[in-house]
Amino acid sequence: MTEPKAPRPADMPNAPIYKFVVMCVIWSALIMTENVSNILLSITILDKFDLDADKLGYILAINPAFGFIAQPIVGILSDRIWTPLGRRAVFLIFGAPIVAVCLFYVPVLTLLWHVVVVVVIYQFFQDVLWGSDHPLMADLFAPKQRVILAGFLAATGAISGIIFLKVFMVHFDEVLIYRIVAGIQIVCVSGAAFFLGEKKHSHKPPRINPWIYIKDVFGDNYIRRFALVNFSKMLHIQIILGYVSAFAIKTMGFSKAEFGANWGYQPIITLIVALPFAFIIERFLPKQWTLVGAYCFVMVGAVFGFIAQTPEDLITVAILVGIGVVIDNVTLKPFSTEFLPREKIGQLTGALNIFLALGRTAALAGGGIIIALLDNNYRYIFIVSIVLGIFTTFVVATIPDLRYQATKRERAAKN
Repeated sequence: MTEPKAPRPADMPNAPIYKFVVMCVIWSALIMTENVSNILLSITILDKFDLDADKLGYILAINPAFGFIAQPIVGILSDRIWTPLGRRAVFLIFGAPIVAVCLFYVPVLTLLWHVVVVVVIYQFFQDVLWGSDHPLMADLFAPKQRVILAGFLAATGAISGIIFLKVFMVHFDEVLIYRIVAGIQIVCVSGAAFFLGEKKHSHKPPRINPWIYIKDVFGDNYIRRFALVNFSKMLHIQIILGYVSAFAIKTMGFSKAEFGANWGYQPIITLIVALPFAFIIERFLPKQWTLVGAYCFVMVGAVFGFIAQTPEDLITVAILVGIGVVIDNVTLKPFSTEFLPREKIGQLTGALNIFLALGRTAALAGGGIIIALLDNNYRYIFIVSIVLGIFTTFVVATIPDLRYQATKRERAAKN
């Protein structure tokens, strides 16, 4: 095996503060729709149609399944186009209003097939929106700023989650929640995207065909490992996030308000620790071992989830899983961008997002099948998460933090 090269030098100027603000506004709005997908949509469908877990899983899996199509297309096209609205921003500007229209109608539809059709449209364009955030991080921010940016994104996303769980879920009816989130998409995604300030660059993307696309991912030792981590960590985490509301309401018999009030501690812990963790990780910790720690937190949370009995027990699970998720959020994407050539950022982030989508789809569709086979007992999501978490920690531990190693050598040389 050839000796790995260090990540490319920080040849980009630091981004101004206003771009941090714009990215945070967009991210917090996208987290709102993610909370609709992960939490409210399953409650709405179960209330209206009382489906078995496997059928619910198929519907919930529509979102990540479209990641196979939408995110690679966004990645490849956005590397190769330039419009007056920008390179990546154009997808945000036109995709968010379509998501908003779908959200407006979901809660008032009375036939299951109508709900499925609208969810298909909504989730496809939601994946288009998510396909833009990763390349924007690499396009607009210097490598040393990306973990800090991820910390700000996690913190503002946590504020969004707290509002959704502690306010919307507890005090508002379902129809109003969908309508509010629809409006947020138009203002905070479409509107904010006009202020991203993308610059046209001179990097010419290389020729692409299906063979080159596959080779660019699987032919590189480290990109291949990141792809595997993306797949396995989404299995590990998403089976909890995707089914925890169904676990609370169907298996444990809690109310929607009880679930929102107690699971709402997950974004609260994210808000508290996101920025401190980001600063500490960027300066002092190798990222592969930081990620190992993240997935260990989720596994311990899963243990407590399996033995949970009361609504208050969810607080412990929420805090432990929340810590693991925030460490993953502020570390993995910035870490992976350091290994990607700049002229292929959109293409390769889109390819890595395929594995995120594959993991989420398998977690939701496969998790639903497993739960249905176990008498619709959602408690078993935690056992599955633990097993997949063990595998994920072993894979991520094999990816060296080359920039951390280079910084450590520089510090030693100065001393």
